Amino acid sequence: MFRDSLPITAERFVSPTGKVYSLKDQPRFTESLGKDLLILDVETRPLHGNGQILNGRPLNLDDATFDTMSRLDHYMYARTHGYDYKLVKACEVDLKGSYTKVPAMQKLLRDYKFVVFLDGDTLFPYPHIPFEWLMNLWGITNETLIAMPEDVNEAWSYDSRGGLILNSGFIVVQQSARTHELLDAWATCPQETRYHGCAKYKDDWPKEQYTFSNWVRYDFNRSEEVIAIPCTHAMGYPGATHGGDICHGELMTHYTTAKGETSAAVQRSIMQYIIREVHRQFHHEYDEVVLDEVEG
Repeated sequence: MFRDSLPITAERFVSPTGKVYSLKDQPRFTESLGKDLLILDVETRPLHGNGQILNGRPLNLDDATFDTMSRLDHYMYARTHGYDYKLVKACEVDLKGSYTKVPAMQKLLRDYKFVVFLDGDTLFPYPHIPFEWLMNLWGITNETLIAMPEDVNEAWSYDSRGGLILNSGFIVVQQSARTHELLDAWATCPQETRYHGCAKYKDDWPKEQYTFSNWVRYDFNRSEEVIAIPCTHAMGYPGATHGGDICHGELMTHYTTAKGETSAAVQRSIMQYIIREVHRQFHHEYDEVVLDEVEG
């Protein structure tokens, strides 16, 4: 669909609004990771209802739920760039709800070099940008274990040490023994064998988001191990006003407080390329379909 994909080694990306994103260093990633990279969705709730993704009946766009549209966005992105894709129907045995993403990532990372998890309200606004280019932009190195975006700047967005929380709606993990150690520490945090006070967040919001930022990241703090992706790049959405009105999901959109806008955003994301291709085809047939003004 997106035959004009951005080259992985491109020096810069210019958004439709004219904003320029430039690589600061020589790109680490120069070739596609292909099936070594997994795009991951995780869900514990039923997904077979009307307009939901596991319902096999023909999908009516007007009935499609926001999370159906976002997961189709994730699936399309993976297929476009040759990555693997999985939707995990997680079992709530010990950990509940959103916390199940952590053991799911831990299990699946055994088979991949990278696992990229996205919440059901997180999208790829520019599906022609390969994920390798984004990782080059964000400075993910061989030493990186995990990358997550900085949360919006609100009073509740800080941990007990005063550090800005990293948002767990978008997570990149890289295969290594130390990454598995990190994920194990994160998954078992509520057991309080390692982190006192963590049990409270087994069920209480913001669950795994807070346990990572308040405890786990401080134990895995070697240089480049935890990458904080700029909030402006991967949090918020167009028109968002929270967090100082600066995080508008410029490269990854996260519709945290506007989930109802997700479906329309997916449609816009796809349509921008379809219209471009139709316009290209129009000009390819220009001499056949455009007539110079003729006298009546």
